[in-house]
Amino acid sequence: MSVRATILESIAEITEGHLLNAVPEGVTDATRLPELGFDSVAYMALISVLEEKLGFIPEGILEGAKFPETIGELIQIYDAENKATS
Repeated sequence: MSVRATILESIAEITEGHLLNAVPEGVTDATRLPELGFDSVAYMALISVLEEKLGFIPEGILEGAKFPETIGELIQIYDAENKATS
């Protein structure tokens, strides 16, 4: 499964499991995580799930230097780190 697909699947899991909402229709890369109900707790749950599934947390996120606001930014950060380590 691609990084993008894993992230989108994980966002749906966290949204439905932790936030008790369904992912709304029309979500794009420009959709802001707070629009989905993500707060700091849900965000950390997402990062933990992604670490389990992808095997890493991007260095910028781990150090707190990068905090993605949109789904697209999150995907870009993970894609860049994945390509750098491959």
